[in-house]
Amino acid sequence: MHTVRIFLAVHPHYCAFKADAKNAFNEAFRHTILAELRIHFPQLFSYVAQFMGPEAPRLLFSIGKEGIRYLHSSEGVQQGDPLGPFLFALGLHPALLRL
Repeated sequence: MHTVRIFLAVHPHYCAFKADAKNAFNEAFRHTILAELRIHFPQLFSYVAQFMGPEAPRLLFSIGKEGIRYLHSSEGVQQGDPLGPFLFALGLHPALLRL
């Protein structure tokens, strides 16, 4: 925060915007993330699409005697993913350009 204050003092014609959204990582639109990835980082697209695309593998989990269930994760960025913050920022990119 101190760096931002110093930067704004040196560049008074700039402004800073800070936003916090509840559960934002889980609300990111994967189709937007993948579209931005294809445009700006095409070399990473096929790798990331394996995990975030419509053909991404489903998660398996067990519910006691009921057996195995499938869960398909269709939106958001996976928490704990080292690429998570980068992919989340890509998903925000089009909206930030419109500001």
